[in-house]
Amino acid sequence: DSVHFSGKIIPEMLDQLGTASWSSLNMLLSAAGILTLRRRNGINISVDSVFTYFMKPVQMDSIIEIATRVIDMGRSFCKVDIEMYKKKNLIAKSMISAKILR
Repeated sequence: DSVHFSGKIIPEMLDQLGTASWSSLNMLLSAAGILTLRRRNGINISVDSVFTYFMKPVQMDSIIEIATRVIDMGRSFCKVDIEMYKKKNLIAKSMISAKILR
């Protein structure tokens, strides 16, 4: 029931400290959650809220993996749990709540 994504941190994603900016990582996490919901049922959604916790910074050229899992899917709302890893170390954890548009 889970979907996995992987990729590399590129220079356009860095902040002034040389680590991946939280806004670009949050965008990646949100996009992975939305793609998981669309892939599951081909449904259209409207993101209601996103909660993200970042544990560690990520350097350029790091290979990251994103694992998504649909926690709950009702008639009109759904929730997705998203985790980001670097070499099996947890970097970020996110939860998306979305409204299903039918």
